[in-house]
Amino acid sequence: MLRLPVLAAGAPEVVSGHGQLARPVRWVHITELLDPASFLKGGELVLTTGMPLPEDPALVRRYVDELADVGAAGLVIELVRRYHRPPSELVRACLARDFPLVLLSRTVNFVEVTQVLHSLIVGSQVESLRRAQDVHDTFTALTLRGAGPEEVVDMAAEMSGHPVVLENLVHQAVICGSPGRGVEGALSGWERRSRATPSPDRTGLSGPEDWLVTAVEYRGERWGRLLMLPDGARDPAVGPEDAMVLERTATALTIARLTHHTRWERRAQRTLLLDLVEQRCRSKGEARARAEALGVPVAGRRLMVTLVSPGPGAGETTELEDRLTDELGAAGAAVLVGAVPGDHIGVLLALPPPRRGGRWWSG
Repeated sequence: MLRLPVLAAGAPEVVSGHGQLARPVRWVHITELLDPASFLKGGELVLTTGMPLPEDPALVRRYVDELADVGAAGLVIELVRRYHRPPSELVRACLARDFPLVLLSRTVNFVEVTQVLHSLIVGSQVESLRRAQDVHDTFTALTLRGAGPEEVVDMAAEMSGHPVVLENLVHQAVICGSPGRGVEGALSGWERRSRATPSPDRTGLSGPEDWLVTAVEYRGERWGRLLMLPDGARDPAVGPEDAMVLERTATALTIARLTHHTRWERRAQRTLLLDLVEQRCRSKGEARARAEALGVPVAGRRLMVTLVSPGPGAGETTELEDRLTDELGAAGAAVLVGAVPGDHIGVLLALPPPRRGGRWWSG
């Protein structure tokens, strides 16, 4: 708001609350009352000429405390009529509360300020409603036509402009949607970064990287969680509209899980194996990051790839995939297993380095 011409004409100077300038402004309020907080509900930008400010330092501090306590967005004071320099006690009180105080050294038409800003606020609210309807319509359409979880997560990434990751309860990234870029950066060191990001009680930012997190659950049973990642300097931080996208994604994934019986982990392994076979990974780094995000470490390991042809009476493909995973894992191998075209099952073994004088594999 301070960059808008209607306020920029007053040569605004921020003297306190520099770290709070990203807070949203819900409304603009002009007042010359000594107790404006009694008329506020939070989120208002308060405009004043400073005429009501008392001389008593204790009353000035109370004035600022009440504005801060009610959650006002900030205080803008015009230094033209009563004051030509900011009252020192007002500055100290705002600094003590880290409350945004903005000085205007030139005359500004406060009525014009409210007209301009209120029109922007109302327009933003209308746009938010339109955006919410678009998100609702998009994910409803995906659900009605039975879209798979990969398509749902990809849509969330496309709509938000941020990487979106679906992980299971043991911090394995089973699906990653990344808008227009590879997933290597998003998935690198996934388990360590994910474990450092706790799950909030409701959708919200969490962890050292400010990931947006929401649970994926059904009837109180948590199946996993969705995480939306800011992508370094290239992407802005995630915001309130992104939370709406993530929550609708979680709902669509719950329905997809109920209608698609293949487990997420099994789908993820099949997808990665097919991408490796058909050379769809953009780089070795992406392939490595995706495998390790599924719990298969590859750095410093010997890789072995094989195809298994199920014989007559081998049972369902999924059952054989599970049996191979269990038996090879029990033998000490990290493994990816998934059905591939040609009625085969692909197996990627990541074998640990042999001990001195030992062999890579036996059995």
